[in-house]
Amino acid sequence: MLNFDYKMENGKKFEVKECVRMTSVGCISEPQANALIFLKNDDLRSFTDIINTDDVESNSIKADHWINQPTDDAGATLLEIAILLQKTRFVEQLIKAGARLDLVSKASGFALPHLAIEKRDTNLLKLVLGDQENSDVNIKSADFKRGISPLHLAAEKGDIECMQILLEYEDIDVDIKDVKGVQTPILLAIKAKKEEAVKILIENGACIDLKAGRLTIREYIKESFPNLDPTKIRVKKSREVMLNLKDKVFSLLKETELNQHDYVSKFSNFKTYMRFIRNLREQNVLDNVFDLACKKGLHEHVELLLRKGVNPNTNSKPVLEAAYFGHHKILKQLKLFSANFSVITGAKETVLHLVLKMQSDFGSKLDYEKSLEELIDPSNIQLFGQMKSIINKKDDRSNTALHYATQKWSQATVRNLLELGANIGIKNHWDEIPISKIRPETMDDFLSEFCLTSDGDVVHENFTITFKYDFLAPNIDSLPDKYRQYNQDSEEKQDLIASNENPPSHALPETEPLWYMSQSKEHRHLLKHPVITSFLWFKWQRIRRYFNRNLRFFSTFVFLLTWYIFRNYGGLANSKAPDMVGMVSSSCILAPCLSSF
Repeated sequence: MLNFDYKMENGKKFEVKECVRMTSVGCISEPQANALIFLKNDDLRSFTDIINTDDVESNSIKADHWINQPTDDAGATLLEIAILLQKTRFVEQLIKAGARLDLVSKASGFALPHLAIEKRDTNLLKLVLGDQENSDVNIKSADFKRGISPLHLAAEKGDIECMQILLEYEDIDVDIKDVKGVQTPILLAIKAKKEEAVKILIENGACIDLKAGRLTIREYIKESFPNLDPTKIRVKKSREVMLNLKDKVFSLLKETELNQHDYVSKFSNFKTYMRFIRNLREQNVLDNVFDLACKKGLHEHVELLLRKGVNPNTNSKPVLEAAYFGHHKILKQLKLFSANFSVITGAKETVLHLVLKMQSDFGSKLDYEKSLEELIDPSNIQLFGQMKSIINKKDDRSNTALHYATQKWSQATVRNLLELGANIGIKNHWDEIPISKIRPETMDDFLSEFCLTSDGDVVHENFTITFKYDFLAPNIDSLPDKYRQYNQDSEEKQDLIASNENPPSHALPETEPLWYMSQSKEHRHLLKHPVITSFLWFKWQRIRRYFNRNLRFFSTFVFLLTWYIFRNYGGLANSKAPDMVGMVSSSCILAPCLSSF
């Protein structure tokens, strides 16, 4: 919980109520922080004034709007805090303002119905489930909270009143399973010795012949409640799964277009169908529906399916479909549910290739730009790592992502790819390298601002300079197979001056772009940049002992050969000249061979 009692410098306690009296609503810059203060101080009027604005009305449906976002580092939202404090009037106002009811809290791991059941507050439970358009009676908690539904929690606690409220909904799944796919609500009630809860669940159609671990539910009942005979309990309400649900949903989705006038009504029908999804999810029968939604760019449908448990990594690779059509909102949803972005097409294209090529006639340049922003997201560590691993992958024409960026995109995009670790010297099918189409000023800025960083004061002893050589010597794992090292577990595979153990199967293309720079008048001055000169110095450090050894050997050989010629053939008659010519000829043939060592 949040604590709003602060200490002032003189040791006196700073009261929030006093702060509220002294401060007007208009002069507080953060509406969320302001709303939280009024919520904590039970000032409903001021609280209502803050949340009843055009901004909230228009954008409250978005999960990233401040009314739905955590209010502190703990991750609790305004709705969650209002429920935990059991302030029903504030909950009502938040729901009227459009606050999302279908989000799982990052703080507690529970959704709003779970929190209401935890408080055993039936009024709050009715409130958060009353709006069936936005709520989900079968919503699951986070994995670290076992992935259970509200009915799981109410049955485990034996809260009959809350159970009866939940069971009034036609779309309630009485046999819903937890995240492990084992425990149903009736099984939790049995384990918690809640006999009355078991009876109510059987009356409402809970299946007692389901297998849960080593026994069926019927056998668990017999073990825990010897005097309870399930056959004598009359089933008042049977809840059958819609067997043709998949076909109905697929047909509805085929007729749905994002920009049509009837989109809202069709999406409403789609959500109604989704309420009846139960065991169908476990059989992956909705994969085709999910793939179609991704292909058509129906991001709200995709979000709903993902929250229902559909696997984001189906065999059709929806990530690639979304990238091809530039569906940036789909990519955003797939990011949130940890989809695998490192997959490739049959033509060896990655998501970066597909976005940068912009091949679809249905995707605009703006859509592709937003898609690229979603992919190159440093705040998402997992996704950023996947992008770094595929940045230098080649397609079937040996083009990397940087090749396409230099052909069709701005220099700002090129710079972003360079910072991601794109290599400027990889050749494509036509022996073209990306550096040839990168402007000198772009490379200069990149070298000076990204590849060359410092730490500390320049006049201090602990001043350090860091050089980055990813654009010349990238991560081995991001390169084509022929450049990879034999020992992939080596910790030294990225070290430029590491030992020669486990060398790459082919020499890395590190100096080809430097050779191009030396041939281009526009790029030639970049060779004097500290990043380039330091790189060449490292390369020299690795080969200088071989070069010096070869030079000394060859110099010694030439000296001895010259001494031998003058010693044995100096001043001889012309008749012996042929022998000397043969010796010199042999020496000239032998010298290059020896110098190669």
